[in-house]
Amino acid sequence: MNFCATDINMIKRSAIWVWVFLFVGGLASCNFFDRLPPAQQRAKRAADAQGDIVIGVVTSSNDPSFFREGVTLAVTDINQRGGVAGRKIRPVYLDDQGDTYRGQQVAKQLAANPEVIAVVGHLFSKVAIPVSIIYEQAGILFLSPGATDPNFTRYGGNYTFRNIPTGEEIGRQMAAFAARQKYQKIVVLYRRD
Repeated sequence: MNFCATDINMIKRSAIWVWVFLFVGGLASCNFFDRLPPAQQRAKRAADAQGDIVIGVVTSSNDPSFFREGVTLAVTDINQRGGVAGRKIRPVYLDDQGDTYRGQQVAKQLAANPEVIAVVGHLFSKVAIPVSIIYEQAGILFLSPGATDPNFTRYGGNYTFRNIPTGEEIGRQMAAFAARQKYQKIVVLYRRD
């Protein structure tokens, strides 16, 4: 059986199309095209979940506040009242030690846990700013009760919040108060960390 150049080219094109078909079919069977972005995957998993609501609580052993105790008290109170929508809150406690590198490792650990839907903590702006990007990409709600740097929320993330004014706003309010009181001299104590 003799093949001419046209026949060989046709066979090659047919073989290529078979491989393309098999490759695309293989990707489709792995749900490659149906994959949702990580944030949407986490939201769907959270909406479908039946068990405990898992939140990350990130403290800093370099800060002498009672943040961890306050969170524990609030979680205990909420759980004793039946939880949220009948589901208990289960905190995962971690310590970023007030260190940026350690904070990023903690954030990556929490982001890798598909059950975690929110994180409260990272008390220092120098840690909260870089970890906010990790949580944003993972679709994890992030609330920092201590990050006062305006850059923390300036980039406009959808999942990043603070419950404290920025340092700029605190300064403006202190100046306005001093002016209303007609103070001539004031001293501002500031902890730089």
